[in-house]
Amino acid sequence: MLQRGISWPMQRIGRALLLPAASVALLILSVAPLAEAQGTRALVEVHAGLASPPFEHLRLSLGYGIEVGYGGRLGGSPVRFYGVVGFDRAAYAATGTHPFGGWQWSTERSYYDMHVGLRMLVPVVWELRWYLEALAGASYLDGSLEREIAPRVSTSGWSALLVGATGLELRWHRHLATGIRGELRAMLGEPDALATVIGDRGTGRIRLTILASQSVMF
Repeated sequence: MLQRGISWPMQRIGRALLLPAASVALLILSVAPLAEAQGTRALVEVHAGLASPPFEHLRLSLGYGIEVGYGGRLGGSPVRFYGVVGFDRAAYAATGTHPFGGWQWSTERSYYDMHVGLRMLVPVVWELRWYLEALAGASYLDGSLEREIAPRVSTSGWSALLVGATGLELRWHRHLATGIRGELRAMLGEPDALATVIGDRGTGRIRLTILASQSVMF
């Protein structure tokens, strides 16, 4: 929905994440005794890299985020499971010409993603490890559009978010691991209002990211 101003509805953030956060809290509590028994560690991961645009008219951009997890092994298995919670941001900008009207436009978008889920980590060889994540949460859009023929307009709002991620990391120190991470982020909901105004279908809503990651384990 287009509007003249942008506000940050903090109370809606809490409501959107209440159920997923409670689910991960229960997961962490359930694996905490097992983690302690197996000597596993909590982790904090930061990552940054390239983020593909969710719509045709936007350009490739920078994405970055942080993820925190805690978990452990199942019995004597080398496979580890972590309950994780994370925050990511990607910002886009573009200029162009309307395909039918011929007027110039410029737009900016920022996506703030919050998610919770599960990470499965599998040793490969030596200290090289592969992981797979299934995540769900919410994405908040803060966007604006300027046109030659009309005043500036803005949009903001929430979309449900599903994320699949995988990565490889090398644990080169007891407390440090460096790797590469790939993600597919799918926003669920109605077509994007700003995209349709400038002639884009606004129905893509898929973002792919390739990120370098650094983890601290303790």
